[in-house]
Amino acid sequence: MFMMKIYFEAHGCSMNYGEAKIMEDIVSGEHEIVKGVGDADVIVLSTCIVIESTERRMINKIKRFSATGKKLVVAGCMASAEKEKILTTEFGKNNTVVGRTNAYRPVV
Repeated sequence: MFMMKIYFEAHGCSMNYGEAKIMEDIVSGEHEIVKGVGDADVIVLSTCIVIESTERRMINKIKRFSATGKKLVVAGCMASAEKEKILTTEFGKNNTVVGRTNAYRPVV
């Protein structure tokens, strides 16, 4: 199996941070967890949309991370609520959306 370098970033409630940590723990045995986007093959962004200003920040992060050309996995409540928006070409074609109900399936 190819070992990928994965960067995790979480925003919002403690549930998002907890789910990001669980996903990180699941993949850490087979892949390398890195501290920065520049070192990553895959970016996992756990998102929040409870507050409008946070939603705008998450959209900007998705756009910025998509522009890197790296595989982007979007998780958290925004992934559940805005799946189609995240998957549009506006955000790039390397996106995977992992909503709340399937957050623990393999992310890579």
